[in-house]
Amino acid sequence: MTTLRDILLGLVVLGLPVYLVMRGGWRGFLAAAPVMWITAYLSGEIQRLGDSAAERFGMAVWLVFGLP
Repeated sequence: MTTLRDILLGLVVLGLPVYLVMRGGWRGFLAAAPVMWITAYLSGEIQRLGDSAAERFGMAVWLVFGLP
């Protein structure tokens, strides 16, 4: 179930900004950047809540900074 949750969170984090850019053009681009950061942060927090070890950085760090 956690893998499905991670996939769905990834789709939301990547899909919502794409949708905003496609719908709004440049205005959508200006709105999509903060939306991506906020959704990435929130999805990382959701992942951390579900993890019993609570030592993962979460999806936000992976998406924004890439794999170390």
